[in-house]
Amino acid sequence: MALTKYAKEWGDVYNKAETIFHRDINAVKKTDKKMGDFLAEELEPIRKPVGLLGALIAVDKVDLAKGSAKELAALPGNIKLFKAAMVKLDAEVKKLDKVLVAAQKLQPTMKDKNGLLTPNRIKDWLPDSYRQLKMLETELNAIFARAQMTLAGAVNDAEVTKINAAKDKATGKVDVNDEASRKAIEEEANMKKLVLQFGVNFKSSMAKGAAVIQRIKASPDAVTYNKEMNNGGRDISQNLVNIVKLKANPKMKSSTLAKKLPDPGQLAKDITPFANGDKRNVDQNATPDQVKALLVEFTKLYKKIAETYADVISGKLA
Repeated sequence: MALTKYAKEWGDVYNKAETIFHRDINAVKKTDKKMGDFLAEELEPIRKPVGLLGALIAVDKVDLAKGSAKELAALPGNIKLFKAAMVKLDAEVKKLDKVLVAAQKLQPTMKDKNGLLTPNRIKDWLPDSYRQLKMLETELNAIFARAQMTLAGAVNDAEVTKINAAKDKATGKVDVNDEASRKAIEEEANMKKLVLQFGVNFKSSMAKGAAVIQRIKASPDAVTYNKEMNNGGRDISQNLVNIVKLKANPKMKSSTLAKKLPDPGQLAKDITPFANGDKRNVDQNATPDQVKALLVEFTKLYKKIAETYADVISGKLA
């Protein structure tokens, strides 16, 4: 069976990681077979994620398109199938994520150059494999978050249609020259649609941001930075901008979500350069050190945002 959307996204990341794992395991075995066998055993669940791949393919099989009359008629049934597939995918993601996190903490005891037994962190012992473990972890969560966002879009489609109909009706009652009222009606409708899946959109942008950080860390060059940061910072920034709009909207600021969401404040200003300012791209001749310096700044900001909106990311506040 040909790999499709989410399965292919995972396959692209997995194949790169597997190449590094295979190389490192073989290299270790040449000098210490026992340690090489230990490493192979620890990475086995990660190198053969059969359950995850099956779950991804199951999700990919469900079509949530709604362009034609036939697709719209099939949508309710397909949403049920997608939800069922997502339950299985959720279980597989959590299972593999747990293994990936544990693998990053490996500290096998080995002899140092003086013959003394010393614990060696995989981060220091096999930095390339460690980086791939981080990549797999962040990409896995980003893929799952995108699938959740896709499902939310389909589930909320009927409600979006109602909001648009109400907006058109309200706009029709306003004088064509009353731009202020028409704009207010449009903005209120946009805010209502935003609230419908604010949580999954925010979570997806943050999961994507985590993956962007790992990709740039793996290849700290201008080409990678410009490709990844182009949307990575912007997607997070847009969510913060939406919070500002939500809390300021006369009709929406008293909503439960608007009241509970922390004000982005300085965070919204600090991320702007990475979203649509001078830090969204670097000069093509930028050095790795220059790229790393910007990445350190973005990572610190990312962590502050993740801390501030932990309840949104965890699903406690949606």
